Amino acid sequence: MFTLRKRAEAELPKPVPSSSASETRSRSSKKGPGFFLYAVGALAIMICFETYWTMNAMGVSLIDYVGNSTVVEETINIDLMETALISEGKPATSDVDGNLGKAQVVTSESVADWLKDRWQAAKDMSGNPIEGEHWIEVDLQAPAIVTSVLIDWEAAFSDDYSVSGRLSREGKWEVLFDTQTSKFNSSTPASKHIHHTIEVQHQEEEGSATHLTAYGSDCYAPNKAVRYVRLLIRKPATSWGVSIWRLQIYGKQLAKCKTNTTAF
Repeated sequence: MFTLRKRAEAELPKPVPSSSASETRSRSSKKGPGFFLYAVGALAIMICFETYWTMNAMGVSLIDYVGNSTVVEETINIDLMETALISEGKPATSDVDGNLGKAQVVTSESVADWLKDRWQAAKDMSGNPIEGEHWIEVDLQAPAIVTSVLIDWEAAFSDDYSVSGRLSREGKWEVLFDTQTSKFNSSTPASKHIHHTIEVQHQEEEGSATHLTAYGSDCYAPNKAVRYVRLLIRKPATSWGVSIWRLQIYGKQLAKCKTNTTAF
């Protein structure tokens, strides 16, 4: 459970002009244009003073008062589900199709077919690499807090990559892990399978929360929550184009946030 804060707009009472201000307006209608400008100025000053005293009585700072509203904080509790595999069967895309399976295969369970069950950034069956950086991305279809990632490489692996996440399509990518600054655990559970296990470190337990009504009226997501997770591969560690059997993302889903298959 997280206790976070969200920002909301609180309506302030609109200042009510005093009787003297009303009388000033009444008298101004009987005078010339010069007196009218003087009366308007005096009225504005009176309203400013009344607004100031009203805000002061409510304990509201003049700096916070903008457009007859103020920023307030509300403490909310965000319930998290137990850590689980949250990427299985989710949509996956990549910058290149390569010569084997589509990116979607990395979120499936099957690793039986050496040709169809893995994605590979290669030009041909000889494994000649497609030049440049490459990425593969998973849409979790709901906000979640990522805790770890398992990359199941074929023999054509990489040791120079990063994992990033963001909450929306237009959001900024936030780095969750980078081999240039952190270490991964490596193992070889079977022939042509090299596992890299990544632990995602989260520094803070509190922060701002975002109300995400697209996932339900009660869905609030902490600032560390992401929906999209991208593996950016800077270069291969072998002479072959990088190849991945599975990209498994583990994390904690938000109990009050529903799945939304619409990408946004």
